[in-house]
Amino acid sequence: MKKQELKNDPIRDYIVNAYNYFDENKNITYSVSLAVIFSLFMFVYLNNNKTKFNLNSSVKSGITQNLFLLSEQSGDIENKNISIEEFNSIVEGDYNKESINQAVIYLIKNAKDNNEDIITIIDKNYFNSDDEFLNSYYNGIIGDYYTKSNDFKTAIDYYEKSVLCFDDHYDTLIDFKLSYIFSLIKIDDLSTAIDLFKSIDYEKLSFGSKNKYDIFKNNYSSILK
Repeated sequence: MKKQELKNDPIRDYIVNAYNYFDENKNITYSVSLAVIFSLFMFVYLNNNKTKFNLNSSVKSGITQNLFLLSEQSGDIENKNISIEEFNSIVEGDYNKESINQAVIYLIKNAKDNNEDIITIIDKNYFNSDDEFLNSYYNGIIGDYYTKSNDFKTAIDYYEKSVLCFDDHYDTLIDFKLSYIFSLIKIDDLSTAIDLFKSIDYEKLSFGSKNKYDIFKNNYSSILK
C-alpha cells in the first residue's frame, strides 16, 4: 500500500478520530460506560427477581389447587378449609396475576357449591386473565351461579362469554354449553337454543361428553327437534 493511500484510509481515520474523541472526553466515556453496565446489571437483577416471583407464585398456586382437589375427592373438610384460606392469602398477597385469577375461580366454585354468595368475591377480586380458557371457565361458573338462582337472563350473559372458545375445548366446556342452552329454554328463546344445540359436533365429543349430550337431548327432545 502506498503512503498516500495509507494517509487517506477512511477506516483508519475513523478509528483515530474516535480514539481522540474518547480520550478528550473521558468523563463522558466513563459515564456512558457506567450507565451501560448499570443498565445490564439492573436488567439481570430484575429478570431474576421476576423469575423468582413467578416461580413462587406457581408453586404456591399449584400446591393449594392440589390440596383443594384432593380434599374434595376424599371429603376432607379440614384440608379443604385450609386450601380456601390459602386461596384467600394468594388473592390478598403479592403473587402474579394468573395465580390470583386461578385462586378467584376456586373461591367462586367453592362458594357456589356451598350455596354461598359469590358477588362479594367477584366485586372484591378483579379477575383479569390473558388466558382464553380461564376466561371461559370464569364466566361459566358465574353463569352456573345465576342459573342456580333462577336468574337465567344474567346467566345467559355469562354463558355467552364462556363458550366463545368452545370449538377449541369441546369436552371441558360442554357443561357450560348445555347450561347455556338450558337457560335459553327457560326464557323461551327456543330458536336460539335449537341453533346452539345443533351447532355441537357430536363426533368431536369424548365418550363422557357424549353421554351428557345424549341425556340432555333425551330430556328436551320435544323442544330440540
